[in-house]
Amino acid sequence: MAKTRFDINVDNLDDIWVTDDYIADPDNLPQPCGWRILIRPVPPRTKTESGLHLPDSVIHREEITTTIGRIVAVGPLAWQREDWGHEPWAKVGDYVLHAKFGGKRIEYGGVKFVIFNDDEVIAVVTKPDKVSR
Repeated sequence: MAKTRFDINVDNLDDIWVTDDYIADPDNLPQPCGWRILIRPVPPRTKTESGLHLPDSVIHREEITTTIGRIVAVGPLAWQREDWGHEPWAKVGDYVLHAKFGGKRIEYGGVKFVIFNDDEVIAVVTKPDKVSR
């Protein structure tokens, strides 16, 4: 496992790029620069609303196109361009929809994150458990 001096894992990117929800965010998260945002991908749902377990093929199909993540850090210039208006449309703690293969993947403190440019957010999701991807 290759690591940088900042304890960021840069190998094994072919695995499902999520960390289980029960693992807390590490302290002292990397602070995105400029207009970038740090997102923690949310694991795909494994059960239906009625409690039936979804087969692996369905889970994998939902992972292929888009991913939902929680914003954990925002760069100082994110959503601050004059031609975009004055209010950011997402903030730390919001769940957002983003492209599966976009951004820069990092592992920090044993937790997987993705760094995106602010304009790569597709939508803000108020109820991430209700989204069928």
